[in-house]
Parts: sequence; structure tokens; C-alpha cells
Amino acid sequence: MKASEKMKLAERIDFYIKNRGFSKSAFAEKMNKKPSEVSKWLSGTHNFTYDTLLDISYILNIQISQLTGANEKPQVIYIQNFNVNAINEAFNNSGLTVIEMIIFDIDHNDIRGNLKDYLASGATRIVIVWAESIYTSFILQKALDLNLVGPYFTWILSSTISFDSFNRTFYQNLTGMLLIERVVGSVVNVSINQTLLDAAFTIWQQYENDTYPGSSNVNYYALFAFDATWTFIQSLQKLCSSTITNSSSCLSFVKSSFCFDNRFIQSNLLLDALSTTEFLGVSGSIKFTYNVTDRINGSYYSLKNVQPSVNGLHYVFVLEYSDPKHWRIPREYS
Repeated sequence: MKASEKMKLAERIDFYIKNRGFSKSAFAEKMNKKPSEVSKWLSGTHNFTYDTLLDISYILNIQISQLTGANEKPQVIYIQNFNVNAINEAFNNSGLTVIEMIIFDIDHNDIRGNLKDYLASGATRIVIVWAESIYTSFILQKALDLNLVGPYFTWILSSTISFDSFNRTFYQNLTGMLLIERVVGSVVNVSINQTLLDAAFTIWQQYENDTYPGSSNVNYYALFAFDATWTFIQSLQKLCSSTITNSSSCLSFVKSSFCFDNRFIQSNLLLDALSTTEFLGVSGSIKFTYNVTDRINGSYYSLKNVQPSVNGLHYVFVLEYSDPKHWRIPREYS
């Protein structure tokens, strides 16, 4: 292995160790190694055996290809891991202890380990699935095959799925399932920037009409992404119009051969600008503050219950969540 390849491999291992929340000593303990040996691994001069890389990938819960660089998808893995860490932290802050995480392998579309043993041996009968729709369907089908969905377990989903792919014999098991979904302000009858939204849809139809699904079919996360991008643009505009030393451009980076080591020079000033940027967006009120990753207001959720209908199963809107922080019966039903 070339020296440059050894260094890249060491950088990837170091990245995933930090990404998984391990200290060097904690990772060494997991690997049953001395911290000094792990330090040698991260020096960029170590010759790894395949078995060692296999052990490292197992402890870090990643594919070995992500260490070697083949078919590397670090950003996707980082986002998934960030979500898990964020949920774990939120539970801990609320006094709930996460004893064990059940991992769904998206490369093989299967649960790692025995799902029935995981659930049957636990004291809880509530299962929360935090996954994209396509993977949620795979997870549910696996659970249905093992008779783990209703009436003994209550399943709470975080993304809408279609029931068309499930055999109708399972519909009774799926009835009663809950869906908690983040939604835009218009769903819970609060103000949004309709003028900006209409302008965005007009531009979309003008330049890429073949991809425009119709205003009622635009995914909520597309609108969240629009507001996030607009927030970033306004913050950069605010930063670049402020007083910055002549020796540094407002858009300068410290570059590195390893993409995750690139650094935006004015990051602190940009965060200051972000924390003071406030506007009414296409998804609702937008406002941020320090040390908080989500916006401090304008977060809305819907709670739906899966119920039978003439044509199969459908979602029934039962509760909505908006500012001030509480759940309420949807206004059209109250």
C-alpha cells in the first residue's frame, strides 16, 4: 500500500471513530487493543491486514468498503449516524435511557440480528421506526412475517408509507399503527410565505416543468430544504455585507486533500449571522439561535392513526403539534 493510501485509510478510520462518538481510548477498549496501538493505526504508516479492517468496520458499524474507499458514501453514513445520535441525546435529556439500538442494514435490506429476540426479550411494547419510507416498508414486512406488528406491539413511524405493497391479510395487524410526521405550517393552519412559495413554483415550472409534481404533491422536506437554503443565502449576504478585514474574503476556505478537513474561515461570523436571521418561509416561521441545530420556532408535526377504509387502509389525522409547544386536536375537527 502506498504512503498516500495509508494516510487516507488512517484519516477515514479517524473520521469514523469521531463520527461514532468514540474517544481513542474507548475505541481501543472496544477493539481489545492498547491506545498506543490505535495511535499507530492513525499515524498513517501502519500496514493493515484485512482481518483488522474487518474488525474495525464491525465495531464502527460500517462497510469495509467505506474504509478502503471503494464505493465510499461518507456523507450518507454521517447523516444516518447523526440522526441516531440526536435521537439518543434527546431521549437521554428527557430521562429515557436507550439500552440497545436495532440496526437495519440498508446494503442488505435486513435487520442485523434476530428482530424477534430483540423485541420479545425486552420490557417495552412500543417500537419507534426512524427511517426513510422505503426502508420502513422493508422493516415492517420483516416484522409482519415474524408476527411482531399488532396487537402486542405498538409501532410508531416517522415517514409515510404506502400500504399497497403489503398483503391484505396483514391489514388487521397494521391497523392502529401511528405516524408522527414533521409537516409545514399550512398543514396546521399557521402562516407561511405564500408569495415566496408561489414564486418558487412558478420558477420550477418555467425551467423544469417535466419534474414539477404539482403544488399539492411537493414533499415537505423539499420545502424545508428551500427554507434552509434561503436562510443560508441570506446569512452569507449578511456576512459579506458586514465589516470583514481586507486580508480575508468572506467566502475563503482552508483547503485540505481530505474533504472533511476543509474549513470555512469565517465560520463563527457565519453562525452569528445565522442566529440573527429571521423570516417567514415557505414552511413557516424561520428563526435560529446558538447551540441549537433546529429552528427555535416554526416546528410543526402531525399525528396520524392507521385505520381501515373501503379501499384498504388510510391515515386519519388525530393530533397536530405547533407553537406554543403542545399537541391539540386539528382545528378542522375541533
